[in-house]
Amino acid sequence: MSRVQWFPSSTADLTCCACNHSSSNAPVLATADEWNGEFLITCPRCGTVSWNERIEADYASATSAGNSWFRLEHGESLDAMVRSLEPLELVVGQQPDIDPVFADVGCGTGLGADYAAFGLGWDSIGYDPSPTAAFSAAQLAAPVRTEFFPGSEQAPANLVMSSEVLEHVVDVDGFLTAVRDGMADSGYLLLTTPPVELIWPTTDEANFFSVLGRGQHLQYFSTNGLSRVLERNGFIPNGIWIDGSRQIVLASKGSAPRVELRIPGQNVNATEQYLRKRWAAGPEVATTRVFGSRLVKLLTHQGRLDEAKNEWNRLSPIYEQLMQRELRPETMVAAADDVRAHGYISAETIPANLAALSYMRGMMLLNSGGAFIESAAWFNASNALATAWMDWYQATDPAAGRDGELVGLTSWAPQHEQIALSYA
Repeated sequence: MSRVQWFPSSTADLTCCACNHSSSNAPVLATADEWNGEFLITCPRCGTVSWNERIEADYASATSAGNSWFRLEHGESLDAMVRSLEPLELVVGQQPDIDPVFADVGCGTGLGADYAAFGLGWDSIGYDPSPTAAFSAAQLAAPVRTEFFPGSEQAPANLVMSSEVLEHVVDVDGFLTAVRDGMADSGYLLLTTPPVELIWPTTDEANFFSVLGRGQHLQYFSTNGLSRVLERNGFIPNGIWIDGSRQIVLASKGSAPRVELRIPGQNVNATEQYLRKRWAAGPEVATTRVFGSRLVKLLTHQGRLDEAKNEWNRLSPIYEQLMQRELRPETMVAAADDVRAHGYISAETIPANLAALSYMRGMMLLNSGGAFIESAAWFNASNALATAWMDWYQATDPAAGRDGELVGLTSWAPQHEQIALSYA
């Protein structure tokens, strides 16, 4: 872990991007030897934390196909996206005359726009000029346009989402103004951004480094700061809440009425229906990697093991065709060497979700009775793949290599391997 020094008893100049407060003695929250003179600074008025140097990353630079596959398969939480969209579903439910025209601004992989279109039946387009968005549009036929919002081929959106974007933007006011001007006169904006509460020494290592996002995340908004910046740019916050590592706000524009909100929960049935529909829609290999694998995980987590096995049997030959190797524990352990050596490049032909899928396969066999040795072998394969990814991250970018699921698998898989062996 970084050698982070919290509360170093120093101050610096700050003009807060959230509340516009200027201070010559804003408290420095944290520094670290490996941050090369950069530090985190706190706004004394609204509590928003930012880096002392706020320089936008180059998101237009080319990324490898393997990097994009990793994001689609492993790094992009569809569950969190579905939960985040629930407030806009409430808008549509409470206003039966509304014609849902949805825009996902800064859509990344486009899964949010895809779910709105295929899962909710909305008129949906995702906007993002990045290579990741272009890759998703090409591989999944997702409703994504590689341009900035507002685009030219959609009516003004009355439902807009911008998920995990605001923390990346230097000109926060300019971004929100552009979003507001591209919306219908009466509409709703859904924002998600990491909460400042996770930038704190008590946050566990995996979540801290994930939220920190050094080199890409520029600021971490307090609830107070988020309300202020929205109000300054013509929005009325309806409600703000924290869901894990996401801070979610629903805000209205113009004459849009307030909505009775509830804290989102995961609509498992809607997610399952969407995954089945998207997998069936094809193209086969891409949708198997992105949606079929998630369906196997969902069914296993729910304890619907016979259904999970059926979907595994459907997934297996497609994965074997892609990888040009059999889907067996020993071949997964061998694949870990490729992951450790090549990282994202390996993800072009070795799906990034195999560590989790191997764990799920182990759980299917462990709970079906009798196949304890084979179950243990799958848990061993899961641990090997998760550890290989962690080793590669540690060698290439130590500050980025704390993925929560991978960290978890390196603990859960060995524990379940021992449980399986104890039954054998």
